[in-house]
Amino acid sequence: DFVSKALSRLLNPACHDSVLKVQGIGGAVVTKMYGHKDIVKGAQLGDLHQSNTRSVVVELEYTPSGAEPGTRHEILSYSLSFRPVGEADQVVLKETIQVQYSNDSEKVEASRSADVEARHLVAKSSDIDSKVAECLENNDVAGARTWQTENFAVLEQAVARDVKGKAQAAAMYRDAQRNMRSIETEGASSKNKKTFTSRGYAKRRCSASYTAQMMD
Repeated sequence: DFVSKALSRLLNPACHDSVLKVQGIGGAVVTKMYGHKDIVKGAQLGDLHQSNTRSVVVELEYTPSGAEPGTRHEILSYSLSFRPVGEADQVVLKETIQVQYSNDSEKVEASRSADVEARHLVAKSSDIDSKVAECLENNDVAGARTWQTENFAVLEQAVARDVKGKAQAAAMYRDAQRNMRSIETEGASSKNKKTFTSRGYAKRRCSASYTAQMMD
């Protein structure tokens, strides 16, 4: 069951106390880190486990000025700090992300990452789950249905972009359909309140194995 699966994950950590921090550079500004309210403190990821993938979705704003096509510029720096299993000292990995300027619309379109776009849409879906849960807490079933309908639209886009299935969008869409039926039949039940709170949490964690367990 879910509990036994979750406990099994505790037996194979790769590292502890992991934190991902990001910062805009060169005029770029990080505006949101999904699932993590304090951008300065970063994403508190805790234990990272073997045979699992964790993702952090970040939004940033950037307006290029006077850049020549073909040139590259750094827009984001990030650091991942963690404590390897069995060791006392922290390890810090640092890197930067660059963008290449282009005035070729076809080249720009070809450079778009379907995987990243799918994960971004899933992250937006987690915010909607929180809205649904809030409506249910207030016994506003009509509001919950409205938000869940919007959730369908967002997840449909995610499924279309999630060509390789890495964002698990199809499973989330099917789960959203089941949850809508539950809203229709059970309304603001304690079960539904718990379901949408946990689904939003699962999506915000962006953990492949955790999400798979939740959607089973």
